[in-house]
Amino acid sequence: MIFSFETQNILYVYVLLGIAFVLTVVCAVVLWRRAHRLSKFDLAEATRDYLPEEALPGVSVVVYAHNDCENLERFLPLLLHQDYPDFDVVVVDDASFDGTHDLLSDLLPHFDNLRVTFAPQETRSLSRKKLSLTIGIKASQKEVVLHTNANCRVMSDQWLRTMMRNFVPGTDVVLGFSHYRYRKDTSAGRYFRVFDSVVTSLQWVGSAIKGKPYRGISDNLAYRRQLFFDHAGFSESLELRYGDDDVFVSAIATGDNTRLELAPESQMQTYYENVPKAHNLLKLRRDYTSKFVCTKAPFYAQALFSVMNYLRLGALVAAVVLDYTNIFTISAATFLLILSWVMMILPFNRCCQLLQAPGLTFSVPLFYVWRPVVNLYFRVLGWSTARINALTSWRGIFILSVVLFHSGEELFMELATSGVVGFFIMSGFLMRMKHQPEPIRGARFKSFVANRALRLYSLHWFAFALLMAATFGFSATLPYMSWGALVPNLLLVQSFVPDVNVFFSFNTPTWFLCDLLICYLCYPYIATWLDRIRLRWQLLLFAVLQIAYFVCMCALTDPDLVTYAHVFPPFRIYEFTAGIILYNVYKALRPRLTGWNMAKATLAEVLVVGLYVGLMVFSQAWDYQDKDKFNDSVMWEIPLSLLLLVFVLNAGTEGIISRILHWKPLAWLGSICFEIFLLHSLSGLVFGYLVSPFLGHFGIDVYGHYAFGQLPILLVMGYVMHRWFTLPVFAWASRLSARLSA
Repeated sequence: MIFSFETQNILYVYVLLGIAFVLTVVCAVVLWRRAHRLSKFDLAEATRDYLPEEALPGVSVVVYAHNDCENLERFLPLLLHQDYPDFDVVVVDDASFDGTHDLLSDLLPHFDNLRVTFAPQETRSLSRKKLSLTIGIKASQKEVVLHTNANCRVMSDQWLRTMMRNFVPGTDVVLGFSHYRYRKDTSAGRYFRVFDSVVTSLQWVGSAIKGKPYRGISDNLAYRRQLFFDHAGFSESLELRYGDDDVFVSAIATGDNTRLELAPESQMQTYYENVPKAHNLLKLRRDYTSKFVCTKAPFYAQALFSVMNYLRLGALVAAVVLDYTNIFTISAATFLLILSWVMMILPFNRCCQLLQAPGLTFSVPLFYVWRPVVNLYFRVLGWSTARINALTSWRGIFILSVVLFHSGEELFMELATSGVVGFFIMSGFLMRMKHQPEPIRGARFKSFVANRALRLYSLHWFAFALLMAATFGFSATLPYMSWGALVPNLLLVQSFVPDVNVFFSFNTPTWFLCDLLICYLCYPYIATWLDRIRLRWQLLLFAVLQIAYFVCMCALTDPDLVTYAHVFPPFRIYEFTAGIILYNVYKALRPRLTGWNMAKATLAEVLVVGLYVGLMVFSQAWDYQDKDKFNDSVMWEIPLSLLLLVFVLNAGTEGIISRILHWKPLAWLGSICFEIFLLHSLSGLVFGYLVSPFLGHFGIDVYGHYAFGQLPILLVMGYVMHRWFTLPVFAWASRLSARLSA
């Protein structure tokens, strides 16, 4: 080995060392700023303005418990003896069967400020915890609600006083801090779990300090009771099983109405029987609900830091590989490596000290490298463990067939035609499943309509703008581009005009949004009326409507009117209504499926899928007169209703076909079906005017494979729109509509 400033690849080595040095400095600055921000906040807590003793608000502590008899026996005495002038404790027992009820009954006579309520076992809700918290908050009587869990322990009898002192005028939310009992974790990987917990906490704590709160911890979260009702409770995340402390906080907390409390007396400890299992479950939950919070900046910042860290290490390794015989290069790389280790360890341990976590030493830099890999693993694990409804996969199959048929693949015509029918039946079924058909009037109706309209119009206008930009950019011409139809198209009323140049104008698939919007507007009235009549009469109504539909189609002689019947809103409302009736049939049959097993489920699935495929083969092979009329009227409604009914009844006891439909790519395709439907005209333009000519310069002729060639482009566009436009817009629409109903 030699020591020399002159190396064989001197330029590359010096550039790599320079990059490594710059990235080392940048990473160090990021970590030190994070620690400095937390230290500054800790020092400032002593000088913040707090409420005086006589102004402290009354507080109801809502404790969620599910089979937590032993935990409550230890936790409630500590909680009920808090040094605070005006508080009560509301324990919500979520259908426990371990003696919790007997324990609470024994404690009630001894504590005047203890109250108990229950979440009935028979009550169905996607999130039992949200239901329980809502019951507890409604049962509370104080100005402020502070909710926690039965497996927690207070660190001081000043916990309530320390949290409540922050409710100065203008403050509506106080984010407390909680951590698991580190000493109880003696399993392998315990040091990484400490590291991961601290880094995760630093993300949301740092964001709250900067005035951008996006989550809290359900173990230690306080807010004014009226604020909960002003935001319609957990209405924005009813479709999520979790989110009571991040999606909810993201909706109610702002930089102006929120305070963070990190004093040691205010912190909680959480006791888990199995810390590794609990930690893994929390990571899966947080990874899923992070998609619905108001800001992604902390996640992007942490991802950027990880990228810089990997680039720094890569630059050091590359420099050594290029000049491994030179002592100077090895020494410089070693120096930068040691410097980066020191710059990572010191600020991290300072943060651990402030967050009551045990410090770590030489493992910290290694964990910064390993954590992104673990996060990726949990992201993939979340995909593979998420329960997939077979309906989502059927949506993926339907949308794929529609796109291929519209791209000229006649083989998929029958599947595409039936797929559109299936979409409307499925929409009625899912709408009835998610929304109770109680009369929706006044502010509630306004909120319901606003939520659906904001979603559909936002998707429509965004896709329209992209398509118009591509059309003018490529100097292309759309098949039905009539400027006289612009206003009806933008207002989503084009399906009411029996002119093909209007209802298929511009972005042709948007007639679907027009009809779906009308279905949503009619839903409260249709579902409420159907619930007033018996199921047998609902089925008779379905049969009468089916016959009337067939008669109407047979009476049409004008080919243009036959085409218009495909988009005519009343016909699609009928299919939507069929979906609502189908849900009522499902609700009546589901309790009777006793002794249902995989063999029976598979047999039922094979029969209905066989019927469906057989009809498609029959329709494709038999060239009969007025085929379009027959297809659009009586061919698909009944078989698709049977198919969807069998697959939803088999949920939980899936047959072989259901298990095949659980294939993740197919389910993912169904999750972005709206975006694919709206963008496939745009992807066709991009493929025909950009991709195909570009590849043609290299002698690659792909235009003959137009239908399948555009699919990769369409899938990428659909995912990008879904991830960065649809989800944020839906969250915004939910927040706005919730305020309208408040």
